[in-house]
Amino acid sequence: MIDAIMFELLVDMENKLRIIRRFLGWLAQLGERRPYKADVTGSIPVPPTNLRSGSSAG
Repeated sequence: MIDAIMFELLVDMENKLRIIRRFLGWLAQLGERRPYKADVTGSIPVPPTNLRSGSSAG
């Protein structure tokens, strides 16, 4: 009788862990697909592309 109860508890824990793992996987994928995430171009910083910011010509 005790073995059956322990088995049911173990199965219940495994099911909960499976749900938590699925949720964490979904959450990780969601973080990877953020549309506003800054793109990484490499280890060297890329200079700004706005060339008119410091210029007085014009």
